[in-house]
Amino acid sequence: MKMDFDKWGLAALAVVLAVLPFTASGYVLYIVNLLMIYIVLALGLHIVIGETGQFALSHAAFYGIGIYAAGIINNAWHLNFAVSVLAAGVITAALGYLLGALAIRMRDIYLALSTFAFGEAMQWVFLNWTEVTNGSNGYQMSRARFFGFELTSDLRAYPFVVLGAALMLWLTVRLSRSQPGAAFRAVRESDVAAQAMGIDANVVKRVAFMCSAAYAGVAGGLYTTFASFIHPESLGFWTTILILIMIVVGGIGSVRGAVIGALIFGLISELLRQVLSFQEIIYGLILIGFMMFAPRGCSAAVPARARRRRPSPMGEPAHEPSDDAVDQGPDGALRRPDRRGRPVLRGRPGADPRPDRAQRGRQVHHLQLHFPLLRSHGGSIALAGSDITRRGASEMAALGVGAHVPEPGALQRVTAEESVLLGTYA
Repeated sequence: MKMDFDKWGLAALAVVLAVLPFTASGYVLYIVNLLMIYIVLALGLHIVIGETGQFALSHAAFYGIGIYAAGIINNAWHLNFAVSVLAAGVITAALGYLLGALAIRMRDIYLALSTFAFGEAMQWVFLNWTEVTNGSNGYQMSRARFFGFELTSDLRAYPFVVLGAALMLWLTVRLSRSQPGAAFRAVRESDVAAQAMGIDANVVKRVAFMCSAAYAGVAGGLYTTFASFIHPESLGFWTTILILIMIVVGGIGSVRGAVIGALIFGLISELLRQVLSFQEIIYGLILIGFMMFAPRGCSAAVPARARRRRPSPMGEPAHEPSDDAVDQGPDGALRRPDRRGRPVLRGRPGADPRPDRAQRGRQVHHLQLHFPLLRSHGGSIALAGSDITRRGASEMAALGVGAHVPEPGALQRVTAEESVLLGTYA
């Protein structure tokens, strides 16, 4: 019997979550609610770091904006909590898009520093904008409501928080399997190669920032359903580091890893509250240990056979067969099965197998030119009577003009199925 670890794991988790309200105390339910918030936060950071490869350190800031936005709406108008959560998500998504537009020209350490500066600036706002946030005294929030039903306890908020986290998990898996998800991973592997396939890398990065910020805002809104107080000190840089550790320990680039890391470190953070003076040291040792001895995180512990048998419902990158999986078909063509056993490479013996037109999508290479990827310093090139010299790489690909990428392994971790999705950009 073939076992799908993701489905069985989710089923076991669902059973535990369904039984808890009838067997657990209020404190345990509070911890579970907090774990659900951590899962949503980890999924949001997974999108911008794990999927798109943009090292952003502003997650706690958007989380705080979501909490204050939802809390202020609850205090001022006493609306349905679903409205305040949605408003928090929309507000943070807009701010995330703006931050992405400012930060996309930066890379690596410069991007990390700029987003870190934004996070620190927002914490300063939380501490000093006393008319709105009540500053260092903390902000008291009224109880959330759901069509007149007041969420006065962790038990009452529990089903809404769990369902909210489940919805965000489902959305993450759907996004990972979609064309935009494939574009995220293409940009992560190589901006240059992604643009050559017709993907506007700048737009993709902005959308990734927007989605990640929206997740953090929704997490902040869900937090107000069971918590009635927030202090700016809990929204500092250390919160972002904690969430970053979650996705690193769980496995960067894996939805499964984000969930596992959130559950593990959410519990560890509660257990270490009694030894706050040693908390950062312990976290640091755990992180160093995983980076040295298990760089792929906990998600790699799932047996390779389970990953190889079928595509993961958790949106994890598929397992690609090794080169020795190529065999010769009855017609003399070279064939190589993809993760679902379908031939994806074709060619005659002795020839270099290359993707056929179906794999390239609609991107027909009329010209093999380097110029879409390089800045022009003179002359012009016309196509159908129109000057195309200074058009961007993604615009060139949309016209059917391909760019030769001198990096054969630029998109080596993008599967054949994802290549088809990417090809439709052109």
